[in-house]
Amino acid sequence: MKTQDLLRLSDDEFTTAVELMKADECERHAQHLSTQLGGPKFEELFMDVFDSLSKGPRSQEQLMNVHAVVADHFPKVDFEDEALGRLSTLVLIAVFKRTNKFDLLGCI
Repeated sequence: MKTQDLLRLSDDEFTTAVELMKADECERHAQHLSTQLGGPKFEELFMDVFDSLSKGPRSQEQLMNVHAVVADHFPKVDFEDEALGRLSTLVLIAVFKRTNKFDLLGCI
């Protein structure tokens, strides 16, 4: 699946697709989307999201914190832009799949 295809999926289809992806595929899509949105290297996003998740217990608020961290890297993109939200999800899932450190169930 191409990154542009992910952007065209319904929310439910996107969620299912991301759940089935391996970490490498999540990262590849996140890298492509970051480039399309004019953002930084994926590694910067990954580390900033990782650091954000390391700061506290999992909660629904933590998801908004991750989105805010990602949005900080894209000042010219509207915070409500769906592509930015999907990028936040891809980076979050990539961090989870790479580290296996975080319990995301408390966030969702």
